[in-house]
Amino acid sequence: MGGSLSVLVSIDRNGNVTGVNGFRGPGNICSSTTRPSVSRIRDAAANAARTVRFEPARAGSIPVESTGWLLLEVGTPKVESGGTTGTTYVGPVTSGDGQRYTVIAPSTATSTFENIAPPPPPPPPGVGTGNDSVAGRRNLSGGVLNGKALSLPRPTYPPAARAVKASGAVVVQVLIDEDGSLFTATAVSGHPLLRAASTLSACEARFSPTLLEGKPVKVSGVITYNYVAP
Repeated sequence: MGGSLSVLVSIDRNGNVTGVNGFRGPGNICSSTTRPSVSRIRDAAANAARTVRFEPARAGSIPVESTGWLLLEVGTPKVESGGTTGTTYVGPVTSGDGQRYTVIAPSTATSTFENIAPPPPPPPPGVGTGNDSVAGRRNLSGGVLNGKALSLPRPTYPPAARAVKASGAVVVQVLIDEDGSLFTATAVSGHPLLRAASTLSACEARFSPTLLEGKPVKVSGVITYNYVAP
């Protein structure tokens, strides 16, 4: 479960983190997932984020409060006891799937009014091939899933995409958890300016649990969004 994880933080006029308001990741994991293993990693990331100090955002010469995304790396790097220069070391953390992880966070950073760091890019497609990459369990292939959703929110047409009249199909590879919620989503084709919106919408989709021999199982497949330029 390594990879990048972004934490939405609030920063006061002194550059201190005063709140953790949301997550993206790790990797292509949907922010809405409630898996205990993911929650443990996010809790560790939140603790790391609270230790980070920032250069305060300014309106002219006056320090002001700000919010933004702090990019962290989640994995199992080799770190000497007490951390390394320029980083905050949190971990190891034992998750529900028996793996041990660490969270490495920069000890200093520069904030802006809108973004501290962009959301992490999705990793190469690797989920939906018949294996759950997190827990190592098998899952069923469901093909195109648009018509099987209980709820399938439409993505918002991004302003940047509107400006260049981006259009066409975006295919999002997804893994549905046993309870019918989305666990992972990765846009694998389509216009680059339309992929992030498609991934966020796919994560909000909801499906009925799929049963195999009376037991709920994971289902992999794709969700396709078609954009028409205004």
